[in-house]
Amino acid sequence: MTSSTAPRVVLSTREAAYLLKFAHRWAKFGGPPDDEIFVEFGMSRARYQQILRALADHARSDLA
Repeated sequence: MTSSTAPRVVLSTREAAYLLKFAHRWAKFGGPPDDEIFVEFGMSRARYQQILRALADHARSDLA
């Protein structure tokens, strides 16, 4: 499945905040290992990064 055909993800504010805190916590180490992403969120690294990009895009659109 390509990023253009990936299903939309609807996250609550709490879920989005948790995912962003997780990403921030691991940023200084170059990001979380694949197994940590899977254990924490039950998804692949590719899907995790896709969701982070979507959150960043959403935040940028709010600033425009």
